[in-house]
Amino acid sequence: MPLELQAKLLDVIENKENFPLGGGKSIKVDVRIIAATNREIEKEVEKGNFRKDLYYRLNVLRINIPPLRERKEDIRCIAEYYLKKFCEEYNKPYYEFSEEALNFIENYPFLGNVRELKNIIEKYVIKKEKGRIISRDEIKSCIYNYDVWEPKINLDEIKPLREVLRNFRKEYVMRVLEKCNKNITLAARMLKIHRVHLQRILKEK
Repeated sequence: MPLELQAKLLDVIENKENFPLGGGKSIKVDVRIIAATNREIEKEVEKGNFRKDLYYRLNVLRINIPPLRERKEDIRCIAEYYLKKFCEEYNKPYYEFSEEALNFIENYPFLGNVRELKNIIEKYVIKKEKGRIISRDEIKSCIYNYDVWEPKINLDEIKPLREVLRNFRKEYVMRVLEKCNKNITLAARMLKIHRVHLQRILKEK
């Protein structure tokens, strides 16, 4: 949010009135503001990107929602919710996850968070034509670039483990970077490594 807009929002919160665009006089407002961010807001305040006074006005009751990969116990109920939702939306029969499919998605590292899980299930419901039970392989087929997570091994071309781990690490970092819209600082923060280390991994051959 631009600093100029932050100042206007702070003014609305403090004075409980707003000047409509093109209007000649202010109008009273009585609202409750719910704000959300995927950034470390305290660091943005320190950098001067977010007003400290606005931060304190908004930060009355704080709720921290960890990424989906850190609350695996929620994956099953969220997946079943979206499965029912999209079956109704696309006028499909009600499908049911097999236990293998549920175990699979509970252990998948959703870097795209709930949006990625939602996208996978919607894609599945659109594609599904036969049967009512959802298999592990069917769900896996709806995940973009899944080979990164489940590489195929040719026993005639086994490579040294160190090389395999190095290649996998680079592929993993590149996938995270893609999810972060090429934002190296954000990707490094998610991976809990220094950005210099991340850049070094990307340069590996």
